[in-house]
Amino acid sequence: MDVDVHIDGDKSDQIEVNVLRQLTPTGKPSTRITGYVRHKGLNIERKYVEGDLLALQTRLEDQARKWTEEWNVLEKNKEATSKLERIKNIIDEGVEREIFIDWERVKDHTLFPKEKPVLKGLEPKLEETLPKPNFLDRLIKSRHERILAEQKQNYEKALKQWKEKKKVHEDEVKAWVKEKKEFEKRQEEYNKNVETSKVNYEKSKPQAVEWYSQILLEQSDYPIDFKKNVAIELKPDEKLLVVEYFLPSIEDFPKIKETKYFRSTGATKDIPFSDREFKELYDDVLYQITLRTIYELFKGDVIGAIDNIVFNGWVNDLNKAIGKRQNVCILSLMVNRSEFMDVNLVEVDPKTCFKRFKGVSASELSILTAIPPILEISRKDRRFVEEQVVGRKLDDSANIAAMDWQDFEHLIREIFEREYSSVGGEVKVTQSSRDLGVDAVAFDPDPVRGGKVIIQAKRYTNTVHIESVRALYGIMQDEGAMKGILVTTSDFGSDAYAFAKNKHGYKGKIDISEAKKLLKE
Repeated sequence: MDVDVHIDGDKSDQIEVNVLRQLTPTGKPSTRITGYVRHKGLNIERKYVEGDLLALQTRLEDQARKWTEEWNVLEKNKEATSKLERIKNIIDEGVEREIFIDWERVKDHTLFPKEKPVLKGLEPKLEETLPKPNFLDRLIKSRHERILAEQKQNYEKALKQWKEKKKVHEDEVKAWVKEKKEFEKRQEEYNKNVETSKVNYEKSKPQAVEWYSQILLEQSDYPIDFKKNVAIELKPDEKLLVVEYFLPSIEDFPKIKETKYFRSTGATKDIPFSDREFKELYDDVLYQITLRTIYELFKGDVIGAIDNIVFNGWVNDLNKAIGKRQNVCILSLMVNRSEFMDVNLVEVDPKTCFKRFKGVSASELSILTAIPPILEISRKDRRFVEEQVVGRKLDDSANIAAMDWQDFEHLIREIFEREYSSVGGEVKVTQSSRDLGVDAVAFDPDPVRGGKVIIQAKRYTNTVHIESVRALYGIMQDEGAMKGILVTTSDFGSDAYAFAKNKHGYKGKIDISEAKKLLKE
């Protein structure tokens, strides 16, 4: 006998139901109906007997629903346990995987995402336009002429609408073609830069080695969902790689150890990790990530550009004393390739191994005690010049577009210094003879935006063309910068006025016509 048992949330097809109407000793159908419900995963079966099919169905569904809830909890715990096992074996996963860069995969091979606009509908034809004269219409001249006139009027109206629609479509196609060409051009330029980076890497050029190492670490997969933010600097004379690595914060870790299901009530209860368990897990994982990262960098260094690594582990966390998030360096380690690669990482205790190499950290990482890094990424550059204060001297009459170009660069430094100083960053201006296309350099410690930022200041009275933007992109690659910013006095319209007048509190104006006259004098 068929009976429909529906259980919300049962996606595993674990429920089996069988309903029978028994016979009496005389061979007649019994008034009692027997139902069997079984859960394959739990390996449990129950029998129910009712005189009414609907009542039986209700009991079967109720039991199946309870088992399904229990099964879902077990499956959830199974997934959590599996993830926890992966978290506890981060080093093992890193050692077992292949560590290399497939240059073709680094390239951008994506197709242009937008489909070409399609013109819907065909051009109207007079003979197909309504109303169409029939045989009887043709017998009466006046009626025939009236219908033909109406048909022509409707046709001309439809044709006009179609031509307008076609014009819109042609404009859409032109815009699509232009956007597609720009997309493909950017893609081509990016892929050329990848090729250039590959050649430069094989020649052991520092910026290329840094870029290669960055890509290598970005490809490393972890069972913890945290945003990787890494800054890298190679000191080629010493073959020393300095790595600033933002480790997972406490918020990134799972807090629930398991979920319990109570059959008697059908209730569930989340069981969190104890404080001791969580602290041990957090510390162990951070030491594992540290060792695994160093291993991946040494292992992936196929050209032998790296002999030593300094790893500084940072965390962005909420300082509850001041109610603000802060960047804190909580561990630092310096290792030599030959000594480190001689260690069997799969068998070591991560913290003991870290201490063996004289790593520096607090006794408990979860306390987030700040420690001084062994060596930080250098912010020194011989191109930098002494800072000059320009902005405070400006008033409403000062035409920024006509000011001395060196003063303009220092003004830009002041503006961006206001942006970055609040997060502990700094901005430096370069000497004109040594800038290599770089007017200023910002160092941003922010865990999301962080890294080296190249700034170009264009005190122009004419439009800044795309070539300048392309050049900036190339300079970013050479400098190993995370971001490039181009600032100009021209061709930004109202945004330029708003930027110069209001954004950072400096007074002044941008008058291109006046600037052109002044600069000719």
